[in-house]
Amino acid sequence: MQDRNENCKLDDESKKKNNYYINHSKILLFAVLIGFASYIVYTDFFQNEDKVVAKVNGEEIYLSELERAYKSLQPQQKITATKKDILQELVEFKVVYLEAKNKGMAISKEEAERNIDFLLNTSGVTKEQFIENLESNEINKEDYIRNYAEEATVRNFFRDKIMRYINVSDKEINDYYINNLKNFENDGKVIVEEILVGNGTLNFSEKERIAEELLNSVKPDNFCDVKNTGYYSRCNELILADDDYPHEIKEMILSNDAGFIDIAKNSSDVYLFLISKKISPETAPFDEVYEQIKEVIKMEKARKAYSELYNSLEKKSKIKLYHKNIS
Repeated sequence: MQDRNENCKLDDESKKKNNYYINHSKILLFAVLIGFASYIVYTDFFQNEDKVVAKVNGEEIYLSELERAYKSLQPQQKITATKKDILQELVEFKVVYLEAKNKGMAISKEEAERNIDFLLNTSGVTKEQFIENLESNEINKEDYIRNYAEEATVRNFFRDKIMRYINVSDKEINDYYINNLKNFENDGKVIVEEILVGNGTLNFSEKERIAEELLNSVKPDNFCDVKNTGYYSRCNELILADDDYPHEIKEMILSNDAGFIDIAKNSSDVYLFLISKKISPETAPFDEVYEQIKEVIKMEKARKAYSELYNSLEKKSKIKLYHKNIS
């Protein structure tokens, strides 16, 4: 069991976000479309010997691009996403980019450089630091700029062709809230008072003996008074979080009512805990989650609109996949 002075404090705002947040994102393409930093960067250094894994309207996608994109995924994303899945995302990105380019919406190299310079200035990063970072990651500067321009092009295309036409009514937001109340309910709170039994001079069996004696005498109304007896130390009031206690102890706490007192142990310490208070789960007020719901609905509509757009573009595109070249 850890020192709970630091590990068991719970920030109410972060708790709300954890409980109320609804994740709606696509692994690669939607990250680009809604404006996250692009992370598919490739280098001409490899392309002379690189394998082609797809062709989109005559433009090639290389294995090195796929490998870099896959490597940049979070570990939990790799559980469900295969390299073939990511290749499909790269193909979709290329299809949309070429459509935007054909519509005259492509971002020029010069504009991309200006945008990058602006981002560097606002973040306090020098050009020298930027170049050093690219080189340390074996990223070619020209290819990075080109990739940034493509990402910005697709983002602008998505904004102008889809997002600007999406509206969300108050009725839709209210209906979503009513139909998904469970998503906006927190887990409630359990307030636990805890005593670390003993001091540095006592061995484990002595701590256990003292804890048993204390269990028979301590009451909820005088639980923390024993901290000054010399045998006990540190009485804390804690909010029970997911990782505060081993599973079996947490289950014991959650299954008992306020006023319950018992002993908890780990390999070196013995604790006495009291369930001081239980607070029932609460549902976030509508006004508090209004904007969040609006964004969720907007992204659902955007995903549908994007799917329809891509399907129409796919039908007139020449796409060839070379799965045999994927290692």
